[in-house]
Order: sequence, then C-alpha cells, then structure tokens
Amino acid sequence: MVSTIQDKRNELIKPIYDRINEAIKLVAQEQGYNAIFDQQSLLFAEESIDVTAMVKAKLGI
Repeated sequence: MVSTIQDKRNELIKPIYDRINEAIKLVAQEQGYNAIFDQQSLLFAEESIDVTAMVKAKLGI
C-alpha cells in the first residue's frame, strides 16, 4: 500500500519538478549563470564546470 501511494505521488509530482528544473535551467542560461544553489543543494550547473572526468583521471578510473 505504501509503495503504491509513493508511486502515485512520484507520478504526480514529476511533471512539476521537471517544469521547475527547466525554468531554472532557462534562467541560468539567460542570465549567464554557471551554477544555481538552493541553500546546500545544487539546482543547476553548466556541464563545462563538471570536473568528474578530471577526478576520475586522477584516480586512474
């Protein structure tokens, strides 16, 4: 029962989150922001500032 309620909640809220995230991304692009944070959460970041590949290289991954 709980998973059914959670699944329905996720189904209903996903379009809302998708719309909010798209709006955040558009504002960032229009205003020239590289990243947007909400308190401690990263909401948007340009792929160009992603250092994952460099960290993996340092780790030999």
